[in-house]
Amino acid sequence: MLRQRIGLGAQLAHHALDVAKCSFPARWTPPLRSEARWSRERAQAWRDEVGWLVGCNFMPSTCGNQLEMFQDATYDPDTIDRELGWAADLGMNSIRLFLHHLLPEVPGFWARLDEVLDIASGHGIATMAVLFDGCWNPVSSLGPQGDPRPRTHNSMWLQSPGSEILSDPSRWPLAAPVCRRRARPLRERPAHSLLGRVQ
Repeated sequence: MLRQRIGLGAQLAHHALDVAKCSFPARWTPPLRSEARWSRERAQAWRDEVGWLVGCNFMPSTCGNQLEMFQDATYDPDTIDRELGWAADLGMNSIRLFLHHLLPEVPGFWARLDEVLDIASGHGIATMAVLFDGCWNPVSSLGPQGDPRPRTHNSMWLQSPGSEILSDPSRWPLAAPVCRRRARPLRERPAHSLLGRVQ
């Protein structure tokens, strides 16, 4: 019982921070139990197969957010290759790659994503695709992303989905097909290039 209260208290505190930052709809959602929880044996077998993961959230130094990483005018595979090489030299074997919900609308996105996954794999780095992110700027659009705000960490980072979807509960079901649309091409990648199995 105490454990449940602590978990509930942590969730309420987290929710209060989200509301204060205006990054989440102002309503409380109860904790959900996962029916897909792995057994201890399955988790141990996965860890034995994958090994010890060392990694980071990856964004090349020439980009300010997820959209800049893949848009034609700012896509920079040379920097991606160089910086993933540095990561590998430091012993990293995994990255998290943030895929904004607007990226499928970017012409050439899927080919660029394949290239980034191939670059990472070539350095022995597996990739975990992150499909939702509730941090920072709640409004996003394709095209030029503007300049960073001085002295503000991650000032160009974008929520995905943004406030236009999160603030309208009738649009929440739109997240499922967007997620499936982004995940489908990832399922076709070789298993060694992605962490976990994209369902």
